Amino acid sequence: MNVKKILVKFQKVIAMNVNKILIMFFMPRQQSVSTSTYWDSPEAYKLFKPRQCDSNCLSAVERRIKLLQRAQQFEGWRDLVHGRDPDNVCSNYDKLVIRQKSMFISKAYQIAILEMNRKAWLECCEIAVHEINLLGVTLTTRGDNLSRWHRLFRTREAFLHPNLEARVGRDPLPPFLRMFPDAATKIKQFCRVNLLNLNVETVHQFILNKVFPRIYAVWASEQKSRGHTLQSFLKLFRISVFSPQTTLSWMKQLGMKYANHKKSYYVDGHEREDVVLIMATSLVLNPTSRNLPNIPPQFTSLSNL
Repeated sequence: MNVKKILVKFQKVIAMNVNKILIMFFMPRQQSVSTSTYWDSPEAYKLFKPRQCDSNCLSAVERRIKLLQRAQQFEGWRDLVHGRDPDNVCSNYDKLVIRQKSMFISKAYQIAILEMNRKAWLECCEIAVHEINLLGVTLTTRGDNLSRWHRLFRTREAFLHPNLEARVGRDPLPPFLRMFPDAATKIKQFCRVNLLNLNVETVHQFILNKVFPRIYAVWASEQKSRGHTLQSFLKLFRISVFSPQTTLSWMKQLGMKYANHKKSYYVDGHEREDVVLIMATSLVLNPTSRNLPNIPPQFTSLSNL
């Protein structure tokens, strides 16, 4: 009797909750919505390598964009050179390259923030290169070059020093010019004065005939050394044979380079020896303004003009 009552009650419960049972067994389960994005993936960490101060890859990219934008400010390029170039070795061209690389990488990061869920990193680089090229900046026209710059930048968050000697911690100038900075000054002055007809051969002869003998004479008088000749003196600075190729290397290390002649190219010849001699001679031969008679000015009416 008790069993029958229990069965009746069980049937009533099933009849009352049949809809719930059907829904529970036959309706598909709702899939859990994932809140993770590309920036939380292992691929993003491998590509962008955030630092410990960054909460995720996205915050690292946003921070680097602000860092790269400093390059466009005055002296801001130093923040993007490893070591900050304390000796001012970077030339104007080096600074320009650093600024342009910063523009490319910053633009690629900005595109990546918007498109990395749908596009690959190399595609973002290609888009960034195309947009920057439209502005007239053509340091590169390929996305793989931009991707390579990114890989070099992400490690130190700075570019390697463009000068190889400064990069490894050595003075970029040769030992002779480091020991005698006056020699470097004389060479620069000679090149500046003779800029119109400057070539490697003239600089080579100037160093051999003017700079080396003058520096050797001063050094010999200070050291009071009678056993050294000019050749043995130069060997102290690892100069056994001073060739025109060495002269060209020195000129490049002093910041000189070949460039096309342009209309904006200006040469000041007032300090040339022949010009100075002519000016001195003309001042001696011609009367000075003090010896000229005082002639009163004559005015002409406008009707006579």
